[in-house]
Amino acid sequence: MKNLHLSTFTRVSCLCLISALTAGILRADDHLRQPDLRTNQIEDYRSQQSLLNRERASSSTGGEITNSDLGIQRPVEAKETGFGYHLGFETKIGYSNNPASMDTTTDNFDSAGVWVNSLRNNFLLGAFDLGGASFSPLASINYSKTNHFGNDALEILDSDSLSLSFAGIFQFSGGWSLRGSLASSFDFNPNAGMEQTYRQTSPTLAVGKGFQIGDAQSFIEWSVAYHYTNTVSPPEDKMDRFETALMLGLTVPFGNLELSPFLRFAISKYSNEDTTFNKDQTDFLANLGLQLKYSFTEWFSLKGYLNLSTRNSNIAGKDFTRIDPGFGAALDARF
Repeated sequence: MKNLHLSTFTRVSCLCLISALTAGILRADDHLRQPDLRTNQIEDYRSQQSLLNRERASSSTGGEITNSDLGIQRPVEAKETGFGYHLGFETKIGYSNNPASMDTTTDNFDSAGVWVNSLRNNFLLGAFDLGGASFSPLASINYSKTNHFGNDALEILDSDSLSLSFAGIFQFSGGWSLRGSLASSFDFNPNAGMEQTYRQTSPTLAVGKGFQIGDAQSFIEWSVAYHYTNTVSPPEDKMDRFETALMLGLTVPFGNLELSPFLRFAISKYSNEDTTFNKDQTDFLANLGLQLKYSFTEWFSLKGYLNLSTRNSNIAGKDFTRIDPGFGAALDARF
C-alpha cells in the first residue's frame, strides 16, 4: 500500500511539474483567430469515456460486464455512490499548413509550427443504477496553451484557453447512451494582462452508440448544440450559432499500440441577423483524423497524429483547408 501511494504521488508530482514548466507567457491577438472553430471534441470524448469505462469495470461484480455487442457498456451492478478522477497532461508539437484557418484562395496565411500543452481534469461524481440504465454525472476542468513558432507573424495566434463543463450521461443496454451537457470556454490574451478575448457557453444534447468488434472498439454520436458567445469587438454576439454534428471513431489495439481514426461532420448556422457580419452564414465542417498511440506504462504514452480540417461556407472568403501532422507525449493518472 505504501508503494502504491508513492507511485500515485510520483505521477501527480510529474504532472504538476511539467505543467508548471510549460506555463510560459505567450502572445495573442483577436483579429486573426477563429474562435468559433474548436478541434478538441474527440480528445474530450476519449478522456471522459476512459474514466467512465475504468470506473464501471472496477465497480462491476467480479469485473463482469453485461453481455452485448459493446465492450464499454454499463456494469451488472453500478455503484450507488462512487468517485473517479482523471488527471492528464499532454504536450503536442506539430506543423500546420494553414494555422490561421483562413481562406485558401488568398495569400493571407502561412505555415508554422504549433506547440500545444493541455492539462485535463475529469471528475466522475458517482455511478447510479436506474434499473434499465446507469447514470453518471461528470465534471471537467481543462486548460490549454497554444504557441506558434517558425513564423514570427503568426505569434498573434497564440492563446490561453480554459474550459469548464458538466455532463449527465445515461447508458442503456445495447450500447446506447444519452448525454446532456453544459460547457463554457474562455480564451485569453496573455500579452495584454490575460484579457479575455472570447467566451462561449454551449448547452448540448447527444445520442450515441458503442460497438465492439473483436478487440476493436468503435462509437458513433450525433449531437445538437447552441453556442452563446461574446467577443471583444461588436457585435459581441456575432459568433452565436446552432450546430449539429455527427462523430465516428474507432480504436484498434495491437499490443501496446493503438490505431484510432475518427471522422466528424458538422453544420453550423449563425443567428446574427442584425448586422452584415455572419448574416445568413451556414458552414459545413469536416474533420478527419488519425492517431497512433504507444503506451509504455498505464500512465505514460507517445502519440503521432494527422488531422485534416475543412470548412465550406455560403459566405465568400470563409472556406479553408488545413492539414496538421505532429507527435506528442501524454501523462495520465486515474484514481
